[in-house]
Amino acid sequence: MAQTIHDLLQPLQIPFVCIFYRRTQVPALQVYYDNRDAGAQAASHLLSKGWTELRFVESYRSDWSFARLTGVRDVASLHPYAFVAQGPGEAEGSVLALEGQVAAAYRLGRELFRDALAAHGDAPLDNDAAGDNIVQETNETPYGKPGLLGPIGIVAANDSTAIGVMRAGDEFSQKPGRDYAIIGFDDDAAASAVGLTSLRPPWSGMAEAAVVLLCEHLAGITEHTEICLQSTLISRASTSSRWDEPGP
Repeated sequence: MAQTIHDLLQPLQIPFVCIFYRRTQVPALQVYYDNRDAGAQAASHLLSKGWTELRFVESYRSDWSFARLTGVRDVASLHPYAFVAQGPGEAEGSVLALEGQVAAAYRLGRELFRDALAAHGDAPLDNDAAGDNIVQETNETPYGKPGLLGPIGIVAANDSTAIGVMRAGDEFSQKPGRDYAIIGFDDDAAASAVGLTSLRPPWSGMAEAAVVLLCEHLAGITEHTEICLQSTLISRASTSSRWDEPGP
């Protein structure tokens, strides 16, 4: 769409600003935010809280999720005790709708928690004994006990993915911020409701930056052609410090 608009406006010499989640190749004024930096912020936050075994979970693979994963790996590579294990993920383009992302992330979360508990010696003899018929809204599960995952910090590709993983964690009696940490991206409305730490994109800042760029070029000031902004970390209970006293 941006390329089409550029082609239509170029003969008229009318400037326009492309606002996007990444830098584009369209020859236009651009405002975007850095997903790689957001991933780095997520990893830095988890590591600072003592969660050093990082897992990246994505229910929908795309360039933005890969950029976030790259940022996570960048930071982990500089930490003497951290490592990043590629978590379970579904095929590119497999789930676009919000409900589909949560459902896919739930399946991936069950896989992640089964593997993690097995690695720490607390998996059931038959990992699939409960199948998909685990009773909801109960702490009685056939899987492990609280506090056995170790320093696992989960970076979910977005908030919908994180929420699906958290639902799976509930079935394994694993509480975010106590037994594991989890962080998402986009700071959706549901993130606050479930106490999910998230990276909030600079939505209002992007609009302001677009106006600044456009006004500059209308005034003949052409030194700047693009502005890259950073996301803001919104810390909540899902990434409590590993060394905090557990709550009741």
